[in-house]
Amino acid sequence: MRRLRGLGQRAGVPLRTAVEQRVQREFSGLSAAGSAGAQKMAPVNGILLLGLSTGVVPAMLAVGLVLIYRTHRIVNFALAGAGILGGLVCVRLVQAWQVPWGLAVLAGAGAAALVFGLSEYLLARRFERAPRTTLTIATIGLAQLLLFAEAVVRWASSGRQESTDLRTPLATIRWSVGGVILDANSALLVLFALAAVTALTLFLSRSRYGLAVRAAADDPARAAQLGVPVRRAGTLVWIVAAGLAAAAVSLQVPILGLAGGQGHGLLLRALAAAVVARMVSLPVALVAGLATGVIDQVVYSLFGGSTPADVLYAVLIVVALLLVKPLPGRTFRPAQALAPRGRVHPAWALPAVVPVFLGEGTANRAATVAIYAIVVVSVVVVAEWAGELSLGQFGLAGVGAVVAGRLTADAGVAFPTAALAGALAAGLASVLLGLATLRVRGLGFAVATLGFAVAVHSAIPLLAPRARPALVASDRVLYVIVVIVLGLVMLGLVRLRRTRTGRAALAVRDDPASARVYGISPIRVRLTCFAVAGMVAGLGGALLAVHQHAVTASSFPVAESIAVLTMAVVGGAWSPAGAVLGAVVIRGSTLFLPADFSLLLTGAGLIAVLLLAPGGLAALRPVRAAA
Repeated sequence: MRRLRGLGQRAGVPLRTAVEQRVQREFSGLSAAGSAGAQKMAPVNGILLLGLSTGVVPAMLAVGLVLIYRTHRIVNFALAGAGILGGLVCVRLVQAWQVPWGLAVLAGAGAAALVFGLSEYLLARRFERAPRTTLTIATIGLAQLLLFAEAVVRWASSGRQESTDLRTPLATIRWSVGGVILDANSALLVLFALAAVTALTLFLSRSRYGLAVRAAADDPARAAQLGVPVRRAGTLVWIVAAGLAAAAVSLQVPILGLAGGQGHGLLLRALAAAVVARMVSLPVALVAGLATGVIDQVVYSLFGGSTPADVLYAVLIVVALLLVKPLPGRTFRPAQALAPRGRVHPAWALPAVVPVFLGEGTANRAATVAIYAIVVVSVVVVAEWAGELSLGQFGLAGVGAVVAGRLTADAGVAFPTAALAGALAAGLASVLLGLATLRVRGLGFAVATLGFAVAVHSAIPLLAPRARPALVASDRVLYVIVVIVLGLVMLGLVRLRRTRTGRAALAVRDDPASARVYGISPIRVRLTCFAVAGMVAGLGGALLAVHQHAVTASSFPVAESIAVLTMAVVGGAWSPAGAVLGAVVIRGSTLFLPADFSLLLTGAGLIAVLLLAPGGLAALRPVRAAA
């Protein structure tokens, strides 16, 4: 077993074990607390070489993100899932069917390229004339479907070997550099990255289809007029991006193993590298992606955990976004077609009362849905009032949970006071995030808030309360409390929207210049929206901490920040009522379905709503116009 001398010579930790622990935290988004003391740092040469090999996958993802952005002007959140799916296909072919490793790598890359190419043909082309934010949201649904595809691949090879530790003939070729014993797998991985970007650069500059891709990226309308196959160029870009990502993951399996799941830590690093490259330069994206691996190794050697690196990447994304040309989709306007505002019939309150008369288990699940509805309402505030897509609302909920949990469980503060403090803390964090992103709009804001969610998720184990928060012993009583809080939040937001503050927020969203003429400060209004949304999310997080009797990283994963945005879009991102409907449909159904099928429901449901009912499910309900 290979050993990292800097980490393992003193502590006796095998290289594969140490790296797999780091990969599980970063790739799956399940970070653990750092070790009690900082490990002795390995020699510089060893850190550099090991970091270069571990940074290849983020580098290839960053290159793919840049390619897709240049042709489609979107941030494709499904690319990491495509790479992991291809790596899983490679592993299963080797383990279950004894396919040679080299052929399995090609098959995994081909499978990912085929799936992604079909996705572009069947999905992206349907949104050609839609706002770029709409297609970006659709890629979130595609990411859920790719997770379901991973489950299908695992099911197809059920009963076979489950280990992802592959041995290749290259493992016998070893050498020591800077105190680190490496093998030819690491060298092959780095050489693959350099060769792939070199070949891609030559392809874009010398080949006929490469010139078509560049023309389509520069001016799609003009290129189409000149007879350039713009659609085929877009499909080719998706195929190449997925193939590169899957090949990199497959080649990295013999070194680090395979970590499935959402891959949000991996996506964060790829986004940071792509933004540093200004979403334009492929060589810069490659170098920046390789640098993330070096940074990870340095941080892990110094602190024994990935939390400082996650925070660093989140800050780096915000700083880089302030320097690059603004990403498209500066204002998000939730669709309201076919959705006139109407009166709420008293009978609609009946479903909220029913769980009280059922068992404790039903009341517990219903309380979960109601808490999620509160957090989804905060997404609606950001989307409808500020015109932005936030992927960090569950991170804000985690801030509220940590503050309320520590005050309740560790300091003995009454829960109402602790919940209020948690809401205020989340509101303050949201305002600080808004201040840091004042010049960031559209897709850039979504990327920045995703980085914030990853950073909060990584930091929660260091800040979580030592004791277990508690409020009431009965789930029925807790459900009643949560429903009352949800009702008060919705009533307060409806009232606030009718005030001058609410009208000013909509005016700033639609036309900031005209609003400024009438004496409205866009900055003050924007920060007010973030403060309100943050307080609502923090209140939901405080209730969730009590509901689960603990505050852990697994309680506030990054995937849930994406899930609550999905709920808002499915239900209707133009009203709090739509947010509640989305939470009931998506979160409620996932509580009664197997996890894999819930991914299918979430992904397919989100795409179907974007295609058939852009205003959300709430836009389809029959309502009677107010008199």
